[in-house]
Amino acid sequence: MSINVSPSQLIEDKFIEKLSQAVDEYQIDRDRVTIEITENVFINDLELVTPILNQAREMGFSIALDDFGTGFSSLSYLCNLPITEIKIDRSFIDRLLTSQQSDGLIKAIIAIGDSHTLKVVAEGIESQAQFEKLQQYHCNLGQGYFFAKPVPLEQLTDFRPNI
Repeated sequence: MSINVSPSQLIEDKFIEKLSQAVDEYQIDRDRVTIEITENVFINDLELVTPILNQAREMGFSIALDDFGTGFSSLSYLCNLPITEIKIDRSFIDRLLTSQQSDGLIKAIIAIGDSHTLKVVAEGIESQAQFEKLQQYHCNLGQGYFFAKPVPLEQLTDFRPNI
């Protein structure tokens, strides 16, 4: 389960404690919970955010860098922060089959993830051709309408993806 967290939420007092309590209350394994943050969380608050992310990792949560490649990407984040996965922004996936630049950037992002032992998730997969190309490139995971459209929480327990 992935949770998008804004910079202001992340630095709220006792954020990790509250998240832990909620996960424990619903009996969700922490290693199945990924905190998704965007690169802009680091621009002004790197010193404030780093210990929070380290605490989250120590408690068993995964950390994803969302929309990788669209902001002020710094590869040092991948070396100095407890990031466990990177998510390729859908804007690159949209142009995967029509743009050599997007194709090359996707391959490079996957190679970066592989070299840092990070999971790589492709966002916004909408076609079989995109899915197959990403499989050829050994992208770890994918999400998008190709697999399923969003479903209400009540239907999630009975949900079966298209693939």
